[in-house]
Amino acid sequence: MAGRVIFVTGISGTGIERSLRKFCGWQGSQASVGSPVVVKVENELEGLAAPDIRAIDPDRTPKREDVWTLPKPRQRRLWGEAFEHAAPEVERLSASGHDVFLTFHAAWYHHLSDEFTSMVAPARLAGLQPALVITLIDDIYDVLARLSEPGEVFEEPEPGVRDPLVDWAIKLLKILEWRALDEAVAELIAAECGDVPHVVLAVKHPMRTLAHVLEGRPCAYLSHPITHVRALWQRDDQAAQEEGERHWREVERLAEHMRERVALFEPTTIDEARFSGPTLTRRWPHEDDESQVLWARPPRALDQVPTSVSPPEAAAGLKRELGKVDDDGFRSRLRGLLEQQAVCATQRAWLDDLQRRIGRQVNARDRKLVEQCGFVVQYRPFVGGSRSGGMFQEAQHCWSLARLKQEGGRAAIYHPPSDEWGRRRFLLGEVCCRLLRLQGRKDDQVERCLRAAASTIPDADIVSLHEQGPDHCADLIAAVLRKAASSATDPAVKGSLLTPMSSSEARATRLERAKELLEWVRTEKVADWSRQAGWEYIVEELKGDLPAPILFAQRAVAFIERTTAAAKTPRTKGRRGRGSR
Repeated sequence: MAGRVIFVTGISGTGIERSLRKFCGWQGSQASVGSPVVVKVENELEGLAAPDIRAIDPDRTPKREDVWTLPKPRQRRLWGEAFEHAAPEVERLSASGHDVFLTFHAAWYHHLSDEFTSMVAPARLAGLQPALVITLIDDIYDVLARLSEPGEVFEEPEPGVRDPLVDWAIKLLKILEWRALDEAVAELIAAECGDVPHVVLAVKHPMRTLAHVLEGRPCAYLSHPITHVRALWQRDDQAAQEEGERHWREVERLAEHMRERVALFEPTTIDEARFSGPTLTRRWPHEDDESQVLWARPPRALDQVPTSVSPPEAAAGLKRELGKVDDDGFRSRLRGLLEQQAVCATQRAWLDDLQRRIGRQVNARDRKLVEQCGFVVQYRPFVGGSRSGGMFQEAQHCWSLARLKQEGGRAAIYHPPSDEWGRRRFLLGEVCCRLLRLQGRKDDQVERCLRAAASTIPDADIVSLHEQGPDHCADLIAAVLRKAASSATDPAVKGSLLTPMSSSEARATRLERAKELLEWVRTEKVADWSRQAGWEYIVEELKGDLPAPILFAQRAVAFIERTTAAAKTPRTKGRRGRGSR
C-alpha cells in the first residue's frame, strides 16, 4: 500500500528538518511502527542557484544564504526547479509504502528588499496529493536565537539601530510577521490541494501528539487558566507561588493523562506573552525529557530582554540630580539623563508594539487551534474567582462553530462548586467596587479592602445568592461594606466605605447593584448556553481514588471517544413495510 505524503511548512529558525528527523527516529523505535522519511525541497536550491550567483558576481563562492538575495522572479523559478527535483523522490518513496514528509518554507524573507513573500506554486504542489499540511512553529525567542547564529539572517544588528533592546524588538516583530504569512500560505496550499486538513503544531509538543495526528486520532484543544497562574508565580508571596505550582501541576496531570488517548494541542507549547515591564517572566514549563518532544534546543538561549534602563529609574535619577547644587558636571549629567529618558521612551514604544502584536497572534492562533480540533477541553475557567478572558473567548468560538454546524464545536468543561463559590465572591466584590466608582470614588486601597471582605462571606450565603433574590444580595453588599470598613485603619478609607451605608438613597442604590449582581451570576457563566450544545459540563466535585484532574481527563476522553464513535456510525432510516404501524 502506498504511503502518505505530508507537507510540512514553517519559517527558518524553527528547526523543521531537525524536529522531523528526530520524530522519524522516535517513530522508528516504536514496535510495529514504520519510520517516515523526510525530503526537503530547499536542499537542492544552493546547487541550482550557483550559476546565477556566479553570473552576478564571478568572483563569489556561492553560499546557501546567497539564494535569498537573488531577484524574486529568479527565486520563484529556482523553487519550481527544486520542487521538480524533489517530487520524483517523494513519489518513489510513497509508492514503496513510506509516509513522506515533504518540507519547505511557505514564506521567504528576502535579505536585500527586507520583505516577506512566497515562492511556492500551490497548483504544482497539488499534484502530489498530500493527505495533510502541517505548519510547525516555535517561540519567537528560540527562532531568533537560531537565526542570530553566524551566517544566519539576523546575525548582524538592524541597519542604523544601535540600541540592543530596539534591535531585539524589531527582529521579533519581523519573525511574527514572517510566521503569520507562512501559516496563511500553508492554509492556502491545503485548500488548493483539495481542502485537506491544515494543522498548526508547536514543536514543544510531545512526539506522540504528532504521532496521534498521523494516526487519525481525535484532536482536542486543552484550555486552562494561564494568566492567573503566571500572576501567582510573580507575587512576592511564597504561599501564592506554591498555589501557582499546584495549579500548574493539576494542568500537567490532566494533560499527561489525555495525551495517551487523543492528539492534545496545548497552548503553552508556545509561550510568548510574558512581558512584565522591560523583562520577561518565567516561561510555562514544558516536557523535561527533550528526547520526547519535537523541539531541538537552540545553540544558546535568547529569551531575556537585552539590558536597558527602565523609565522609572531614569526619572528617579533625574530628580536626584535636579536636587543637587549646581556644579561643573551638572550640565553633562543632566544631558545624559535626558538622553537616557529619550532612549527609554523609544524602547517602551517598541516593546508595547511587540506586546500588542504578540497578543493579536495569541488570539488568532488559539482560534485556529479550536477550529482544527474537534473538541475543546476546558479546565476550571473561573479558578481564582475571576473569569479567564482567553478561555471564555475560546468557549464562545467553539460555540459559534457548533451553531454553524462546522467541524468541531464540542467541549468538555470542568467547573467545580468550589470555583463557582469563588466566582460569586469575586462578583460580589466587583459589584461593591462598582458601587463606589459610580459615586465618583476610585481608590485601589479601598477596592482591595472590599475584595478581601467579599472573600470572607460564609459559604451558606454565597450558595444561596441565586435563590434569595435582590434583598438578600443587597444585605450581602452591606455586609461587605461593613467588614471592609471595620478592617480599614486609614480614616479616609473607612469614611469612603461607610458613606454608601449612611446616605438616604443607600438602600435603593444597593438594591440596584444587587440586581446587577444577580444578572452577572446568572449570565456570565458559560453553563447556561453550553448545555444547549450538548457539551459535557461537569459541575460537581470529582472525588475518588484518583486526583480530580485525572478523573476529569477520564470523563473528557470518554466524552470525546463516545462522540467520535457516534459521528462515525452511519445513520439509516428504517422503512415501514406494508401493514406496519
